[in-house]
Amino acid sequence: MRNRGRWFTLALVVVVLGGLAWLLAPQGPGVPLSPRDTSSVGTAGLVALLDELGVDVAITATPPADPDVVLVVLSDRLEDQRDDIRGFVERGGRLVLVDPQSPLNPFEVVDVLVTD
Repeated sequence: MRNRGRWFTLALVVVVLGGLAWLLAPQGPGVPLSPRDTSSVGTAGLVALLDELGVDVAITATPPADPDVVLVVLSDRLEDQRDDIRGFVERGGRLVLVDPQSPLNPFEVVDVLVTD
């Protein structure tokens, strides 16, 4: 259960990094992916849910020092933090990168057409 909590904590840290990046460039009626935004585009609900599940949630502007924490980046607008994130991964940290267009993504992105 302890490892599961660390994964959630790292994931939340990444969500927070993405949210902070979006906070710097507000758009429309809410701040997309912001961990403090309670609108339909924010992720405050995810933060509250993780907290209710007993996960240690930390909203920070930098990657965690502990490589046992999972870092989740939903939308990469983190030009100033990319080197720190790379260093976190090189030290054994786990990165969940949701943004396929991010320069942190080492793989070629291929568009996929999905039809119903």
